[in-house]
Amino acid sequence: MNHRIILSIFIFLQILIIKPSFAEESRQIVNLKQGYNFISFTITPNLSPIELQKKYQAIEDIFFYNASAGSFVSLSDGALSLFKVGKGYIIKSSELTELEIIGTEVNVVGNIILKKGFNLIGFSKMPESIKFKSLMERANLLCGIYKWNANSGCFIQVIRNQSNNLPELLDGVDPDLAAGQAYFLNMLNETTLNYDSAEINIENGVSLPVLTSISINPNKETIVAGSTYDLSKLIITATYSNNFNSTTNNVKWTIKSGSGTLNGSLFTAKNTPDTVILNASYNENGITKDCDVTVTVILVQETIESKSTIISTSEIELKLGSGAIFKMSPSASDVNETVMFSKIIMTIKLVQLKIGILLET
Repeated sequence: MNHRIILSIFIFLQILIIKPSFAEESRQIVNLKQGYNFISFTITPNLSPIELQKKYQAIEDIFFYNASAGSFVSLSDGALSLFKVGKGYIIKSSELTELEIIGTEVNVVGNIILKKGFNLIGFSKMPESIKFKSLMERANLLCGIYKWNANSGCFIQVIRNQSNNLPELLDGVDPDLAAGQAYFLNMLNETTLNYDSAEINIENGVSLPVLTSISINPNKETIVAGSTYDLSKLIITATYSNNFNSTTNNVKWTIKSGSGTLNGSLFTAKNTPDTVILNASYNENGITKDCDVTVTVILVQETIESKSTIISTSEIELKLGSGAIFKMSPSASDVNETVMFSKIIMTIKLVQLKIGILLET
């Protein structure tokens, strides 16, 4: 009898000491705006889609994009019965409302299959601070990332430019990727996404080409002293490590040698002859390349053409626009020849003509 009592007390004590092991409950707050909301779950919800809709009357419908079929399925058509982590969902709400979702904490999401084309992906956790453009630079299979803006009712888009294979901010905005959000990812080929480690990894992604050089065509120009030249007329070509080329005007101009003034891409020469070397500098993703263009500055040259008549022993006077007078030598006796002569501002020099010698007076 005593043995039985002792055994019972021992079992009772063991029950008190050993605590049952249950998964710890977690909560996720989701603030819905009126209209469509792109979300993902940072916990594994205890509620099914239909149960969530019954709990919150503002939820009109819940959508999921089937990348394999290339079409949407929804709660209303009976095709959506379970929530999963790593997936993106679209909740249509009739009004502003706050959802409190209870479930279990997410430790491992695992590999997420990305199909060729569009995939609606949810980030149930975020291992790093990263923007759209940086993720695209990391994975060359990623053709575009699209974030829904509920306020404007349209997508913020960062896509890959097909001409140079570089990410481009179509809306001038580079959003941060965030846990609890859903995004459309457009993939070049099928691959996998994993964010269980210290960073987001897209399998088979390759490094993007980097800027290797720039060139200017033409790289030599001749302009008149005192005039202004628009450097944006020059064709500047950027070359990359994968032999892609693209043109750009987004360069910074500086005077490397010589004189003159710069105002953006406008170069104004001084009123004296000179040889000016201008430098174009271009930066992309932290890499800077530059090259030069040589500008030769000359004085204005004025050319006048005239037909002579029969030249007698008397001299023929020729007057320039400047008022200077030149006389034809009496020894010049060719008939109906073309008389060519040049006048350079500030300086009049002895020149040789086809039909004789032009004497400066």
